[in-house]
Amino acid sequence: MTLAEQILADNENVFLELEDFAEVHRIDGVEVNISLDSDRLDELKASGNTAVDGADMMFFVRSREVKKVNPGGILNFDGKECKVVYWTENKGIASVAIQRRVGR
Repeated sequence: MTLAEQILADNENVFLELEDFAEVHRIDGVEVNISLDSDRLDELKASGNTAVDGADMMFFVRSREVKKVNPGGILNFDGKECKVVYWTENKGIASVAIQRRVGR
């Protein structure tokens, strides 16, 4: 198995495993395992990364389990509309930062 294949397998079997890191949430009506990461969001903000300005939550989810929403778009997270601030994908995992309190 190559290193890339091992990383992909780890994404599937470890990183988003409910017993270790993940928890179940509903994204756009679909239950998925996500890993919340407020530390990573804080690191990005502290480094001056303006791409996450306004975000108050960051999570990781398998890319194949959710439909990509570009920054500025709306994602339904656990029944609440949230603004997507940041979305990147790498090795089958989407890193998503959202603003949960969207003004009307």
